[in-house]
Amino acid sequence: MTTLNVVPIYEQNSSDIVAMLRQSADSIESETDEVDKTVAEVFLQVTESGEVIVYGWGDVHSKWHTIGILHSAIAELV
Repeated sequence: MTTLNVVPIYEQNSSDIVAMLRQSADSIESETDEVDKTVAEVFLQVTESGEVIVYGWGDVHSKWHTIGILHSAIAELV
């Protein structure tokens, strides 16, 4: 069974979206565990007007796969 880790990245610069994305990229780049490497990331962008844009990188072959990842995240948070 696959486990899901939702990692809130609350830090001093959490309002700096670019810095937080860079932190995520740096974290992935520094991974050394050959068995448990990051294979996909899904991000939600929410604009001031309320528009939600979904980004999926890595092993996300379709919108359905992305929806599955998001659903797993929701289930983990509940």
